[in-house]
Amino acid sequence: FKAIVKDDLENLAVPLPLLPEQKAIAHILSTVDEAIQNTNEIIEKIERLKKGLMQELLTKGIGHKEFKDTEIGRIPKEWEVVKLESIVDIRGSKKLSIPENVAFIPMDLVPDSNIYCKFEVRPKNRVRSFVYCEAGDLLLAKITPCFENGKQGIVPDNIPGRFALATTEVFPIIAKGIHRLFLFYLLKYPKYRKILEYSMRGTTGRQRVPRGALMRLKVPLPSRDEQEKI
Repeated sequence: FKAIVKDDLENLAVPLPLLPEQKAIAHILSTVDEAIQNTNEIIEKIERLKKGLMQELLTKGIGHKEFKDTEIGRIPKEWEVVKLESIVDIRGSKKLSIPENVAFIPMDLVPDSNIYCKFEVRPKNRVRSFVYCEAGDLLLAKITPCFENGKQGIVPDNIPGRFALATTEVFPIIAKGIHRLFLFYLLKYPKYRKILEYSMRGTTGRQRVPRGALMRLKVPLPSRDEQEKI
């Protein structure tokens, strides 16, 4: 095998410009690489800033002076502690007439770092199993390693017919008594993700977050106005 590879390399023909053009090409490509590296460093700094802001805003809120100790830690005095089941629903199955082509959200289109899911339009005969969801629902991955990787996203408003079919490995969550973006960031917060991660059940490699554990999760609840500001 090594002899074959060596022979291939020895016979490999490559274009060879004049030295000045080689230098010019190398300069252009190295400039692009440096720009990519600088951009990645900026993104990493912004990510660290966002994590710090989440820690501050989801535990101390905006402008509070008085705090209280609760079962989920120290929070502003005006905030409540609630179970998710009191402020969200998990969408159930629905009898519907599926059109010939339908919006579908597979797991690979549920983001791990963006807010909104993407979707693809499939013939209905290519959708064998699914959960039903509507525009504005929050899809939370429940299976390992997708959950641990932070996969969750909101179904976008521009989805055809304002509904979609999604992978069965997500919970389609309806925000009732909570701002949906505030809920999005609560479920992104490492403290609450770890609680749900510890609740996962199932065989190795196929563990899932139980529905009951999700609905019993205790979270802080500011006023609606403060949720929107955060």
